[in-house]
Amino acid sequence: MIIRGTTAAVVAAALGLSLAANVFLGGYMMAKASREAPMPALDRGILLGGHGYPPPIRSALKAGMQADRADIRDRLRELRRARRESFDAMRADPFDATRLATALAAERAAVTRLQEGGHAVLERVIAAAPATERAEIERSRKDDDRRKDRGRGSRDGRDGPLGDTDPGAGDGPSPAN
Repeated sequence: MIIRGTTAAVVAAALGLSLAANVFLGGYMMAKASREAPMPALDRGILLGGHGYPPPIRSALKAGMQADRADIRDRLRELRRARRESFDAMRADPFDATRLATALAAERAAVTRLQEGGHAVLERVIAAAPATERAEIERSRKDDDRRKDRGRGSRDGRDGPLGDTDPGAGDGPSPAN
């Protein structure tokens, strides 16, 4: 059976669209299967506040976090478990203050362990960084702070959104007590 005319054009277009969709979906699935799973944002930057470091140190931090990925993820899982237990204790009926206090203490300990893991990576990276790169850390942080605080702050514009927390810092006089 041979199809001719408008019907043939419609069938050919449908087959072409089907082929294109299959190629697209197949490529997408191959890319997903062959790509390494991304690290959670917490693993990359929030732990270390990587935005304040110069690019070479940020790259080394990222590599260090990837190298310690298993340990950091274990610590993160521990924090998530502790946080779930805290929420469960808060929702419990009847409320048990001792259970909540214990859960919150475990959550604090898990946060500390997670920070210790991130700080261990930071210590290794900073110890290996040349002095010229380390000198850029303070400069990078100051530049980031200036960009963040631009247009915000107290009414007189001298300090950040929470007021002058260091009376000895800044250009103007210290606030009166």
